[in-house]
Amino acid sequence: MRFSLRELAAASAPTLSTELRARLASQHAALAAAVVPDALQPARARLERSWLAASAAAEDTAALMEIEEGSQAAVEALRKLPEATRSGPPSQRLLRSSFSSLIGNRALVQALAAGAPLMPTAELSSLLQHVIDDSRAFCREKFGDSPEIRVAEIRVAGGEASTPADSVMLAPFVAFPVHEILKNAMGAHVRRVGADKLDQLAPIEVRHGVRAGVAFVGVSDYGGGLTEPSHALRFLQTTNKEREATYTYSRAFGSAFEGLGVGLPLAALHARYLNGKLFLNAVPNGVHAAFTFDVTGNSREPEDETPTD
Repeated sequence: MRFSLRELAAASAPTLSTELRARLASQHAALAAAVVPDALQPARARLERSWLAASAAAEDTAALMEIEEGSQAAVEALRKLPEATRSGPPSQRLLRSSFSSLIGNRALVQALAAGAPLMPTAELSSLLQHVIDDSRAFCREKFGDSPEIRVAEIRVAGGEASTPADSVMLAPFVAFPVHEILKNAMGAHVRRVGADKLDQLAPIEVRHGVRAGVAFVGVSDYGGGLTEPSHALRFLQTTNKEREATYTYSRAFGSAFEGLGVGLPLAALHARYLNGKLFLNAVPNGVHAAFTFDVTGNSREPEDETPTD
């Protein structure tokens, strides 16, 4: 079944566990039956093995680890292919399918482990501030300094979401896209003027608010912009070719693909899980990114994407 966040928070452990196992088996069967071009066969086979191992795992966390390791191996395999191949629809569908399923299963496991790390809309401001502080610390560790970030809450008369007191937002799923957007924005500022001259650029602006059950977080940077913003939402597309890709985790947000062009596509899939969307728009000398998501908790999880046509 596809849960709403409200149902996810209220579901019993046996129900969640049964659904998790069913999803693991279903994704393995879909991958086993997938017909992909010859060049993608190694990646497809690696993903299939990881989902099979996940289905057989005794512990939920072990199952997630199998999927994560398989997804990382598939990314590594696809990255070695010519750009036209790894950017093509079959490769993109294969990665979206596996990662969208992984995200849904992670939500089930989190609900099983901790009653779901959910939060009410009222805590959005504090969550964003935590992500901003952590992202700036991450930037300082990498570059020696970080840009200033200016935060504003946009209040619309009569627009506050009328949600019940119980929690409906998956906090890590909100934090991840915001961190990825900020990480890119701050990196763009550093690469444009250098870590010792960040005060030459205007502060990065973060605006957020809630209206009619939909929250938004907008981030505007002045780091030079993107030629094709939509390309940044494709897996394995990166403009930072001068940086050596690594496989270290991106802070505490669960992205094991630093520099590979995976962060923003994963952020878009997290937004999709929360029945929202990630937008990237070019602005003079920069980029405006906007992340929307449902905060009512009533929208059901999206269906998993299929590996191929």
